[in-house]
Amino acid sequence: MKILVTGGAGFIGSNVSDALVKDGHEVTVLDNLSTGKEENINPEVKFYNVDLLDIESLELVFREFKPDVVNHHAAQIDVRKSVEDPAFDAETNIIGSINLFELSINYGVRRIIFSSTGGALYGEPEKLPATEDTPIEPLSPYGVAKYCAENYLNYFKRLYELRDRHASLRSAHDDGGERISEHRDRHASLRSAHDDGGERISEHRDRHASLRSAHDDGGERISEHQDRHASLRSAHDDKEERSVGIERVILRYANVYGPRQDPLGEAGVVAIFAGKILKGEKPVIFGDGNQTRDYIYVEDVVKANVLALEGKEGIYNIGTGRETSVNELIEIFSKVLGREIKPEYAPPRIGEVHRISLDGEKAKSELGFVPKYSLPEGILKTIEWYKGK
Repeated sequence: MKILVTGGAGFIGSNVSDALVKDGHEVTVLDNLSTGKEENINPEVKFYNVDLLDIESLELVFREFKPDVVNHHAAQIDVRKSVEDPAFDAETNIIGSINLFELSINYGVRRIIFSSTGGALYGEPEKLPATEDTPIEPLSPYGVAKYCAENYLNYFKRLYELRDRHASLRSAHDDGGERISEHRDRHASLRSAHDDGGERISEHRDRHASLRSAHDDGGERISEHQDRHASLRSAHDDKEERSVGIERVILRYANVYGPRQDPLGEAGVVAIFAGKILKGEKPVIFGDGNQTRDYIYVEDVVKANVLALEGKEGIYNIGTGRETSVNELIEIFSKVLGREIKPEYAPPRIGEVHRISLDGEKAKSELGFVPKYSLPEGILKTIEWYKGK
């Protein structure tokens, strides 16, 4: 399968690309390297240094590679930056996604897998863990933009379906029109032959025989035309039951952590804590530390993306369903490292939710996705990776 991974030089995208290559897929990576790193790119993939806002260069990628599937991870992911500059966040996460979705339709992409957010989408839910039906009430422009992109993807899916159906209807109508015209021409010829009369009885009889034959043949063609319309109706009804046009899978991630997450960039708290702790610095907790997150290891997220290649279309939370406070996270670091970690506390930050966890039952039942790694296991693997750099 030919798969285009946007953001494939980034933390999650590069890990996903590695798994796809390992599974034997033909992978191309697209990334503008604004936050991604070229060293993360698998040496077996073709790489395009292209920005989603550069529509001409983006189209060149589609024209040359002709992907079957687009795995869309490219994004502005810093919640704080989105609060400071909502327009920049929207330009990247909404306009860039629109460009990608339009080209996917124009170049016959079969399926789009879109990495969205569950951690920033639901705001402060009344009930946890949040399901896919929990009201969407983001507290940051980042969450707003991701939800907008989800809706644009749903719009383009509907547009693609309508376009396919109209094309099918036009084709059937045009073909039917040709058969009706042919049938009319035959009857006109028969009327002319009948009006000419007959100088000879045999010729007249022959013409009547021809008339009967033509009439019977015309009847067969009318029947054939009716059969074609019946077939069209059947195909239309069948399309109502199954997916047509472009397919889409939306994965709403919890708080992803693991190898290749940049502890100095817009990384999540696990990477930031690991980076500071390994340098002998104190991790900083913003707020009282009782805010919770649903932490999921990157290899589990990769597995969800692999399952999404052929799994049922839909919107899925990709999380563990477990809340862990930032204070508890520090305790886990202490146990994994075998020494006490003492954090510093700072004022809370705007735009960040207080409590969140994601219900993963739909992903389990429809995609077969079950997280493998516990938080202590994932943190240990993450620390070992940072130590080995």
